[in-house]
Amino acid sequence: MDPIAFDMWKGFSIHWYGVWIAVGFLASVFLMLKVRKYADISDDNVYSITMLALIAGILGARIFYAAQFHEQFFDMNEGLFPMLFKLVNIRTGGIVFYGGFIGGFTAICIYSKRKKIDLLALLDILAPAIILAHGFGRIGCFMQGCCCGGPAPEWFPCGITYPHGSLAARLYPAILSATGSSVPVYPVQLFEAAGNFILCGFLLWLLIRKRKFNGMIAAAYLVLYGVLRFLLEFLRGDHTDFLLGMTPAQNIALFLMLPTAIVIWIAGKKCAGKTTEPETQAEGSPNEKENGNAGKN
Repeated sequence: MDPIAFDMWKGFSIHWYGVWIAVGFLASVFLMLKVRKYADISDDNVYSITMLALIAGILGARIFYAAQFHEQFFDMNEGLFPMLFKLVNIRTGGIVFYGGFIGGFTAICIYSKRKKIDLLALLDILAPAIILAHGFGRIGCFMQGCCCGGPAPEWFPCGITYPHGSLAARLYPAILSATGSSVPVYPVQLFEAAGNFILCGFLLWLLIRKRKFNGMIAAAYLVLYGVLRFLLEFLRGDHTDFLLGMTPAQNIALFLMLPTAIVIWIAGKKCAGKTTEPETQAEGSPNEKENGNAGKN
């Protein structure tokens, strides 16, 4: 499995991880353009939100990764500039979803407040878009070899063997392998990708057919993804730090995502009569009118 998609020039290469991240980003933008009417926002709002969330999300994801796997970055024998380069070089992977989620969520909250957009309605359309992009990102993780699973038992038919030099080969080397490959490990990245795509479809169905109040879809996303991630963490094989007997992701799912879902659900129920429906845009949404008027000035 080769993590490099294209060799460019002078040693510069494009990794499959970056390719799939780009595919996920474009797919999420396309999806948000299709469902933006459920938050009463314009195309321009969608472009602004996705770019802000992308930048803040990458920053947050990289900071969390560097904090969690600090031994990969902070070696005083290398000097300051080599360490800084490793921090900003994400072509080969090295981001943590929960860090990106927190960074992107913070940026979205600030944007919605400044633009006077209903935050709960906005989170409802963001939920399926986020989990769609995340699914493609996990395919990138699989191709890159990061976020690998633990050793699979002999009876498991879908174990994946990673080549010499990969994370799995370093953590779980095959003793009898002449090439230095890993033992078969769980393809946990593909398990999560499949789960994310299924949840995306389910959240879209809830949004279009079953939403009773703003915030309902966002709360459902936090609960469902939190449960999915909590369970899949038992198959991961790349964690070395544990708190309360759980991985960092399990702690965040249990003590951050689920409580946040409860808060969003309660806030949405209190405003149950205020649900953003597409019919309200027959004359054009307030944000579309604002953008249209701005273009005439």
